[in-house]
Amino acid sequence: MRHSSTGRSPQKQTEPAAHLAAALAYASAGIHVFPLAPRSKVPLISAPNGGHGLHDATTNDLIIRSWWTTTPTANIGLRTGISFDVIDLDGESAVVAFEEARDGREQLHGPVVQTGHGFHWYVTSTGLENRAGILSGVDFRGQRGYVVAPPSVHPDGHRYRWINALHEELTPAPPWFIQLLVPERRLAVPNAELQRSRAYAVGALRRELQRLALTKEGTRNYQLNVSSFNMGRLVAAGAIDEQEVAAALIEEGKRIGLGTTECERTVTSGMTAGMECSRSVSR
Repeated sequence: MRHSSTGRSPQKQTEPAAHLAAALAYASAGIHVFPLAPRSKVPLISAPNGGHGLHDATTNDLIIRSWWTTTPTANIGLRTGISFDVIDLDGESAVVAFEEARDGREQLHGPVVQTGHGFHWYVTSTGLENRAGILSGVDFRGQRGYVVAPPSVHPDGHRYRWINALHEELTPAPPWFIQLLVPERRLAVPNAELQRSRAYAVGALRRELQRLALTKEGTRNYQLNVSSFNMGRLVAAGAIDEQEVAAALIEEGKRIGLGTTECERTVTSGMTAGMECSRSVSR
């Protein structure tokens, strides 16, 4: 992976043209980009309008110019799991939790972004899936994931900026973090709270599948995207397994007449967006 062309400090530019310039710089470094809605973390092009979320990510200059010429202030999404993965520390409490878990062991090194409230640490790709809630406020973006990149603007108005630019050498995630990311299978029976959370999430999945079954032709892809977003929020809350949800939604989408590729892309896009805004589990 080439990094040097992203060392232009695009976050220092504030005019709309800076977003296009940065997107092109990322692409020239071999990084797959796609547009997010201005001041947002969700894909600019919705599924009903033909969007496929992170699956639209590309390094094609012509496509990128078209996107940001049409919407100059569109935020920039970078697909993870290809050139790099990202450890997301969402706020000071996440930094504290991370440092407590590190307990004096190997630190993170390499490229880092200051986000709206925390930090994105870029590491070499692990081949692992996204995982939310590894620690309090600590998430991981890997396969089928994406992050918002500088000079995008956070919903609260803060601009994402590089602290250590992406031309810094990528390093692997520390072994102790990988152990947190892929814990050994626990044989203990889940406690009552976890059981209640899962019961709620399973019921929510059942209701979303029922909604899909009753959806009229012409709006089925849209409802699949909405259902995926809703369930992605529960996945991020740790109430239900991501793969379990994705498999069920894709199967129901195929059953009501949508194509396999369409289902996979819509579910991935919707769930990824939903996982960016976790919700509490009501009981």
